[in-house]
Amino acid sequence: MASKDRDKNLSFLTDLQKELSTQEIDSQASPRFWVLMDYKFLPTDSDYADETHYIHADGDCVQFGKPMDLIEFLEEHEELDELPDYQNMDLDDLFEWIEVNELNEDGCYQIVPVMEVAYIVENTLFLSKQEAKDYIKNNSYNHTSRIHTYAMTAHRAPKTGKVIEMLTETDWTKYKRKKMFISDLIKKIFRWRQNSHEN
Repeated sequence: MASKDRDKNLSFLTDLQKELSTQEIDSQASPRFWVLMDYKFLPTDSDYADETHYIHADGDCVQFGKPMDLIEFLEEHEELDELPDYQNMDLDDLFEWIEVNELNEDGCYQIVPVMEVAYIVENTLFLSKQEAKDYIKNNSYNHTSRIHTYAMTAHRAPKTGKVIEMLTETDWTKYKRKKMFISDLIKKIFRWRQNSHEN
């Protein structure tokens, strides 16, 4: 490895060690690492529901957050002789109107009770909390606004634990000093040989 690359790697390891040793631990024992936690809604029984979602699902799923969303969808996708008097109607009323007017024979208009569940985002693993935060900052468009860092402990992963232990406990400056010692020794030997030839 070139001397310049070696210095760069040692500096990286030294900086990383400082970061790992001074960062928040989020109540997790070492060896710790970070992942990302986000939230999603899953269908459930109405007794356990956090929310009710009003949707049209025919392969693509469209969710209606307010009555006007549904009215605009009906205007665009259904052949209607007239629209309901929706100013005084909520989504439940509109879905009932859809049933009465036989617009849901295929069952695509659905009222779905859902519960919110937390989950670990796939393909995420970070050694430092700051790196996890940076990921969220740069990739928030892929997730909900509630995504956050989540610390975990590698209890049953001895190799992973050993790597994290090495990163946090190894004296990387020792390797830099060793390199400097060898470099100085080579220079002294070279000067000694030069002086020997001159004499």
